[in-house]
Amino acid sequence: MFVPEDITNHASLMNWYREWQPTEAIGESRTYSNLSIGLLGLATAARFDDDFIAVMHSEVFSPLGMSQTWYEVPDAQTDHYAMGEDREGKSARVSPGMLDDQA
Repeated sequence: MFVPEDITNHASLMNWYREWQPTEAIGESRTYSNLSIGLLGLATAARFDDDFIAVMHSEVFSPLGMSQTWYEVPDAQTDHYAMGEDREGKSARVSPGMLDDQA
């Protein structure tokens, strides 16, 4: 996620977002970041005035019948877990941290 290390809660994260400036001119380069997806998740949870995971279960997973979708994968389902890769190309799961659920 690459949340700066000094960011320890959502209030400090919002302050960081407010102060962030691009390093290059708009339209000159593109950088992918899960932080934007995390921000969308925070906004969604705020809209429903609830925890993000609770909102996903009540407003997305349950209504769509997604009974095999989890944030905490049960041990019996770990063989079906979608893995990513670390910088060395080895299989890795998402690291715990701020906005990991939202992203």
